[in-house]
Amino acid sequence: MLTYLYVFDMLIYLYVFDMLTYLYVFDMLTYLYVFDMLTYLYVFDMLTYLYVFDMLTYLYVFDMLTYLYVFDMLTYLYVFDMLTYLYVFDMLTYLYVFDMLTYLYVFDMLTYLYVFPMLTYL
Repeated sequence: MLTYLYVFDMLIYLYVFDMLTYLYVFDMLTYLYVFDMLTYLYVFDMLTYLYVFDMLTYLYVFDMLTYLYVFDMLTYLYVFDMLTYLYVFDMLTYLYVFDMLTYLYVFDMLTYLYVFPMLTYL
């Protein structure tokens, strides 16, 4: 009989399935959920509020504790840091950078380059 793995540790609430590397790991004590399903990935850390998806490098990283959102979707990029109010878009080098803490706005749009350092106007 083939071993498809199934590990259940009820003392520490750990569930590991595998079924020949489809993976599924559930750690109920630390609230960590890892799926994989042959590298579609899905990692959910509910204790630190970190969500990583991937789905074969479409990426999606959400860190809800530091309010950091990274999307990527195969390098269209989109980075939002809500704690420091930094927004970076890119969309394959059209760029768009907004730093709301220092009032710095950089656009670029393939070297038309608009830069507005608004903090120097105060």
